[in-house]
Amino acid sequence: MAHKIQNLEEAVECLQRADDRETYDNNVKIIRQYLKHAGVNAQTIKEFEESAKYFPNEYSEQDTKKRIVKARERAITYLEEFVDDENNDSILIQVLENYDLFWENFVERKPHKSAGIKKEQLECLKVKNEYDLQHILYAYLMPLFPEVRTEVNEDTGYATVRPDICLGPENIIEVKCTRASMGEKKLMEEIEADITHYSAENIYFFIYDKAKIIQNIRVFKETYENITQEKNVHVIIHQPKNL
Repeated sequence: MAHKIQNLEEAVECLQRADDRETYDNNVKIIRQYLKHAGVNAQTIKEFEESAKYFPNEYSEQDTKKRIVKARERAITYLEEFVDDENNDSILIQVLENYDLFWENFVERKPHKSAGIKKEQLECLKVKNEYDLQHILYAYLMPLFPEVRTEVNEDTGYATVRPDICLGPENIIEVKCTRASMGEKKLMEEIEADITHYSAENIYFFIYDKAKIIQNIRVFKETYENITQEKNVHVIIHQPKNL
């Protein structure tokens, strides 16, 4: 029955139409199936179910309806907030995917002949390591995400970790810049360790494959984007022409 819902907006409408106990209970199940089928992590599904929960009053149908209305309002609010988070997530991914357009137009495009900045000066800008990349990426993100921060300490209880870039407690970006002495296996080990160490719900790996060590970008991305149901892992890979 999950096919009846095609997106989160329809899920909200589905709840809004639930006026009686049977319809409400059934629609909550349908939405749960949709979320699971859509690949939403288990924690989010659990939170939705908690927001939609109510305890019926077996002695008063009227009171039960009031409880359902309150539960419905909570569930709708949760889904609407989730839609906003999903939209923000899509925007961030698009911005990270388009980073190469910014870099190519900024560095490789020849300035106007009357400009104070000369082509020779721009050609001096080289990304040599992750520190360079993090510095540029931070400046690139700041106008769009003013809340962005770099290297904020996080106490995991076992040790203190420090993600490269943070956009709130649940969104972090780990920057990777490959080098000739780095094998694909080493990069994979670093990513797996980061996924384990960070508690953020959304982890974005921004990989500048400068040395072009990743053999199959599609398979590499799918490997880590499907690695866990507890966290949302996104992998953005760029293999620049001139770095």
